[in-house]
Amino acid sequence: MKRTDHELANKVFLNLPVFVDLATRVPQHRFDFGDDGTRLKSLKRVGRNPFEGDHNDMFALFLGCYEGKFIVGIHDLGFQLKFNATEAFETEEEMKNKWQLD
Repeated sequence: MKRTDHELANKVFLNLPVFVDLATRVPQHRFDFGDDGTRLKSLKRVGRNPFEGDHNDMFALFLGCYEGKFIVGIHDLGFQLKFNATEAFETEEEMKNKWQLD
C-alpha cells in the first residue's frame, strides 16, 4: 500500500466515467467490493474504534482501479468528496485487509 496526499484521489474521481452507472451493484457482505459496480461505495477502516484515532482517517470511498492499482480516497468526516489522502493498493486482498464496506 502506498499512501499519498489527496491529489490522486481527486484525479481518479474526476476521471470516473460520466455516463456509466456507479455504485450500482448491491454488495452481499462487508468485503464484497472492488469491482466497477462498487465504485463510490462508502468504506470504513477494518477494526476501527470510533472513540480513538483521527476521525478524518477512518472513512473513505472506493474509487476503482487506476493504472493497475485499487484506489481508496480517504475523506474528512461528513464530507465524502473532500479527500484528504489517497491509498493505492497492489491487490484487492491487500485493500480488504485495511478497508470494509461501511
